[in-house]
Amino acid sequence: MAESEPRPFFDANVLFSAFYRPSSVPGALLRRHAQGTLSIVVSSLVLREVTRSLRRKQPLYLPTLEAFLTDTPLEIAPAPSEEAIGTMTGCINAKDAPILAAAIGSGADCVVSGNTRHFTQDAARCAGIAIYTPAAFLAALDRSNDARR
Repeated sequence: MAESEPRPFFDANVLFSAFYRPSSVPGALLRRHAQGTLSIVVSSLVLREVTRSLRRKQPLYLPTLEAFLTDTPLEIAPAPSEEAIGTMTGCINAKDAPILAAAIGSGADCVVSGNTRHFTQDAARCAGIAIYTPAAFLAALDRSNDARR
């Protein structure tokens, strides 16, 4: 991870979990973003997926998402090119290739995803970007903060 303010790219499942269970590890990461110690990067595809999932599974949390995005905006990565998406299909399944391509294109430090079935260490090596689960990312942040003290 970078020495400056970390810029992780969050997958939709992490954001969904953060709003559905605010006391969870993803919720703690979102609070760090709100405090300014973390700068979360997402893509418009991630935001659409989170909104769709909340609307379908937990519609009561939609106003919380909207308020958060208004009060504490996330960095929105540019849409990846078809070529970049195609390249990432060699690293990950086709459905997740646009997410991985957007993360790479954004210059994010890493990808944070709860989808360990597709966002594997093999995918990380292939794409050339670190991939963490939310818990592993939080632990890495805490180790990094401890080392700076």
